[in-house]
Amino acid sequence: MTATPWAGEIKDAYEKAKSNADKEAALKTFFDETMPKHMELVEKSLPFPVSGVPALIGNALSLADVALLVLIRDFFDNKAAAEASIQRCPRLVASLKATEHHPNIVTYRTSRTHIAV
Repeated sequence: MTATPWAGEIKDAYEKAKSNADKEAALKTFFDETMPKHMELVEKSLPFPVSGVPALIGNALSLADVALLVLIRDFFDNKAAAEASIQRCPRLVASLKATEHHPNIVTYRTSRTHIAV
């Protein structure tokens, strides 16, 4: 089991859409309907927030915040649609912004080597 099972579930749904016979329609449905609904459920399942803290869990950024960043910014081919899927989720949006602007994350992401797969 992963620390963020929701990420695995949404990745599985995405892979299923990508392998659909009508890939274009399946991906449109995934990004327009499936992913936003799933991300809203993630938002609703979060513990009560610590006042003024953008972290998903507790009072500091954690693996959950990094997992969200990697999911939205790195995993999907359609980055804009992935980001749009969380626009009705203010805590997810706040976490994403705080995580991607954290100095250690910025340093890592600007210095890492990209490997073509």
